[in-house]
Amino acid sequence: MVRIVLDTNVIINADRGEGSYGKRILDLICWGEVDAVISEPVRREQQLMLDRLVSDVVLWRSVKKYFALAKKVEPATLHIMLDDTEDIKLLELAVGGAVQFLITDDAHLLVVDEFQGVRIIKPSEFWQWWQTQQDKTGATWATWAKTVLGK
Repeated sequence: MVRIVLDTNVIINADRGEGSYGKRILDLICWGEVDAVISEPVRREQQLMLDRLVSDVVLWRSVKKYFALAKKVEPATLHIMLDDTEDIKLLELAVGGAVQFLITDDAHLLVVDEFQGVRIIKPSEFWQWWQTQQDKTGATWATWAKTVLGK
């Protein structure tokens, strides 16, 4: 199963509605299609930011499920320089959690592109990759049905 790290900005952007890439990715996690990993410091930061910025009740249900389902891992210790040092904890989480993707809209992370086997991509790029993988397995119909029917 694909393992991912979600940056807080992806979850905040899920507030744009059912069609947003952030909401689609949260749905994949909630349906058990994708494994998310999280560390305690990242969870605390996300909780703090989401408490301030998200008011949609439906999105909050998805966020609570995301927090419950995300696998807690110990971040790796990395020696890397980034323009925004706050982003290092996400890279440490991604490497420590042995994920394939760190999904973000943060330009400081996106310029890194790939780090120790972790691809750093935008939510739209992840969704395009996901759809390509589903087409290869014939599961696109199942994903569409879950989105439309909620099952």
